[in-house]
Amino acid sequence: DVGQITLNANKTITPPNGTAVVLNGNSNAYVVAPHHFGISAVTAGPIKAGNNFAATVTAYNGLATPTTTPNFGKEAAPQGVTLTSTLVSPASGVNPALGNGLLAGATFTNGIATASNLTWGEVGNIALSAMLTGGSYLGSGLTATGTSATVGRFIPDHFDSAVVATVSSPIPCPASMTCPTSYNGLVYSAQPFSVQIFARNPAGGTTANYDGTLGFAKATTLAAWNALGSTTTQNPGGGALANNTVAAASFSAGVATTATPTYTLATSLSAPINIYLRAVDTDNVTSLRTVPATSVEDGIKVVNGRIRISNAHGSELLPLPLTATVQYYSGSSWVLSATDNLTSFNSNLIAAGGDLVANVVTGLAGGVSVVAPSVSQVIGGVRTFQLNKPGIPGSVDLTLNAPAYLPSNTARATFGIYKGGNEFIYLRENY
Repeated sequence: DVGQITLNANKTITPPNGTAVVLNGNSNAYVVAPHHFGISAVTAGPIKAGNNFAATVTAYNGLATPTTTPNFGKEAAPQGVTLTSTLVSPASGVNPALGNGLLAGATFTNGIATASNLTWGEVGNIALSAMLTGGSYLGSGLTATGTSATVGRFIPDHFDSAVVATVSSPIPCPASMTCPTSYNGLVYSAQPFSVQIFARNPAGGTTANYDGTLGFAKATTLAAWNALGSTTTQNPGGGALANNTVAAASFSAGVATTATPTYTLATSLSAPINIYLRAVDTDNVTSLRTVPATSVEDGIKVVNGRIRISNAHGSELLPLPLTATVQYYSGSSWVLSATDNLTSFNSNLIAAGGDLVANVVTGLAGGVSVVAPSVSQVIGGVRTFQLNKPGIPGSVDLTLNAPAYLPSNTARATFGIYKGGNEFIYLRENY
């Protein structure tokens, strides 16, 4: 066993024909320390980063078959044991300090103590190391240590999801709408948008070891829900979220970004809806928190969109202005997407596969061309450009070969009709 010990010796001597005499003696006080510590009954993995897990520490002697030293912890001033973490894997990962690793001597009963609130705030596998608090046992200079088997695997406590602004989306929320507080913007139905996923511990720290190159990230799937923390309606409005799988290799230092998700509304006249993005990996780590309202799951407004090109007519001797307007469906009508300053298209005219396609209707066998064609953004949802004067009357039908999420109508450009040419069957003015 362990403790501070004094050896006592006595012997009774009886001289011949004499009186018996008792001889007594004692040694100086000396210390017997634990030989080593054993660590057992560790919580089995997977363990969520930053969450409590348990381990039992036992003080042992150094016999061939070690046994517990029950005096450990009964000293007048018990020293206790300090537990620390040693990173096993990933070898090049981050190893934060072990939480609540101090086992006070008074917590030991018959040489055994259990720590029930240990925490480690990262992802991976560790080993626990035990050592005497204070360095040596009862000031003797003797110490004891111990190491556990591998503990883990540790996984993230939860995910956070965030919509990320790019050069093409989302556009600011119109004043007539109420968009999710975060993210306060909208995308068109079937338009790709960008999402970031963060692997977190309970304190909100990013678990940097959740990394594809380190081997501890998992494939993660995004899902669309009708409200923050909702478990009521997935894919609201009957829509569908596509391109929503994030490969494990996409995670770097606990963060992954995907620019591919699209949410497609059920019909081309579906009303605008809000979706909230939930991340779940193959370990069932999720952005849905125990208290749903504390979940960090960014939302976004999804609307049907289109581009309208207006019919135009004018002199064959002058350039002809054309207007392209981005619109969204409000739920009752198509309205100007006035906050859209991101959508862009090429106004060049080519026969196929381009951005603006023209089909000759009459008189313009040589076709038409655009004045200074370019790729540029709409302003307030509107973009104007001009067709070069053909010099002869005729007409063409124009279709904008826009992204699939912004289908274009076909408009007719007619040359040789002058101002004052009445295109109204009946006109009445109100006073």
